[in-house]
Amino acid sequence: MGQLRAGVAAIRAAVDIDIAASLGLLSQAQVDELVAVGIHR
Repeated sequence: MGQLRAGVAAIRAAVDIDIAASLGLLSQAQVDELVAVGIHR
């Protein structure tokens, strides 16, 4: 998840777009973490 957070932060710093990800089955805690860093879906 650390690499994903860093990647999302880099993308959001460079461009103003919504970020989506298809990551398979996740726990609710993982989903909450992804939403907190700005992943849209």
